[in-house]
Amino acid sequence: LLLPLVLSCRQDELILPVPPVSGKGETAEVTLSVRIPDFRAANTRGVDEKGITEITVLMFADEGGTEKVKVKYDILGSSLHTLSGSSDTKYFSVPVIAGRYKRIALIANAQTELANITAGSTYDALKQVEVVGRFGQEGTGTYIPMYGEHAPAGGFELKAGVSQTIAQEIPLIRMLAKVDIINPTTSGATTAAGKVYFVNSVGNGRVWVDLATYNTTASQSGYMTPTLPATSQPAVSGGHPLEGTANTASPNVITYYLNEQSAISGGSRPCIVINLAYQGREYYY
Repeated sequence: LLLPLVLSCRQDELILPVPPVSGKGETAEVTLSVRIPDFRAANTRGVDEKGITEITVLMFADEGGTEKVKVKYDILGSSLHTLSGSSDTKYFSVPVIAGRYKRIALIANAQTELANITAGSTYDALKQVEVVGRFGQEGTGTYIPMYGEHAPAGGFELKAGVSQTIAQEIPLIRMLAKVDIINPTTSGATTAAGKVYFVNSVGNGRVWVDLATYNTTASQSGYMTPTLPATSQPAVSGGHPLEGTANTASPNVITYYLNEQSAISGGSRPCIVINLAYQGREYYY
C-alpha cells in the first residue's frame, strides 16, 4: 500500500507488500508519506521546529461499534526517508495485518506519553493524551509533538500481496501555536529588543487534533491552533515566566511555541512582557 500524501513516489521508490506470514494472519508492508508543517518564512524559523525523534503509528479498526487500536508501531526518526525533490516530506514503511481499518493516526515526538495507548485502546483514549512542558524554546532539546491522521469515510481495506494507492494527504499539525516577536529594523539603531517573557502560559496540551477545525489544504493555514485539554495548568508552579532571547540566525526575531490560553479574568491570564534598551536605558512593556 502506497500513500502518496504530498507527491507521488516514483515506481523505484515503492516498498512492495511482503508475503503472508504462515500462522499469524496475512500481512502487508505499508508505505506512508507525511508532510512536516513548514511556515516557509526563513526569518521566522523556530529552532528544531521540524525535528522528529520518533513517529508512533496507530491503526484503528471497528470492534463492536468502537474504534480500537489494532496495530501500533514506533518508528525512529532515523528510519524516515526524504522524498526526492522535497524538503518537508518523509516516508517510511511498517508491516500490518491485512484487514479493514477505520483510520491511521500518526503522532510525532510523544512516544513516552503514548505508552499507555496499546492494542485494544480506544480512539477516545487517544484524544485525552496530554503532553506537559513542551514549549519549543531555543536550546531545550525537546521536539514539538505533531499529529495527523487518515480517516476516509467508510474506512479502508488492506490486502496482503496487493499494491494499493490511496491519494490522501496526511499533513502533520503541531500541538503548539507559534508566536514570533519581531523587532523591525525601522525601530532604529538606538532601540534593541533584549528579552521577551510569557507570563502564565499553559503548560499542558493534547496531542490529538480535531482535523475538522483546520484548513490543511492551504500552504500556510491550519497549523496554528493547538488543542487544549479541559483543565489548563500553568507552565511553572507560581506562574513564573518563560524567557526567550533572539536567536543568532534571526537576531531581530524571538520565537515561541505555546499552548493556547484564553484571556480569562484574574491573575492567571497570559501576558507578554518585553524588555527593550533605548538610548542606554532599559524599559519593560
